[in-house]
Amino acid sequence: MPNGRSQKNKGGILLTAVFSVFIMSILLLFLMDDMRILTDFSYRTRCVYEMKIMKELFLTDYLALPEENRAERGEVTYTSGTLNYQLEKDELKITALVNGYQRTFSEKLTNDTTSSESSTETGHSESTTASSQTITSQTLSTTIETHLSGNN
Repeated sequence: MPNGRSQKNKGGILLTAVFSVFIMSILLLFLMDDMRILTDFSYRTRCVYEMKIMKELFLTDYLALPEENRAERGEVTYTSGTLNYQLEKDELKITALVNGYQRTFSEKLTNDTTSSESSTETGHSESTTASSQTITSQTLSTTIETHLSGNN
């Protein structure tokens, strides 16, 4: 019977449809997981670069100050996060906090420049040091103004 119903395939189209839906679901799950991992990686990378930029901005301002006007501890707030610092001997420990991610940098200070950077990252953290002093904007702006006027 070439034109009649086939007796060889008893499962019919139902098993093929269920198997196809199963395979498509697995592929969609893998695609969604890949997208989530990529998004998380991009977000963390952005946070790390924001922390590094904050550190460099702070070091530029901090090293522009005369040594007698530099505070040993403090906290600086930027639009993207906060930065805590502490001076121990000739090493400056900087902790940056951006969007819940915290990273600690350690900079060795010499007479003229900074050298030898090392850093550690501590995942998603919400705690900051509350007992630190802050650099007042007035002190920082007057020091920067005197430094700029001296260069002209």
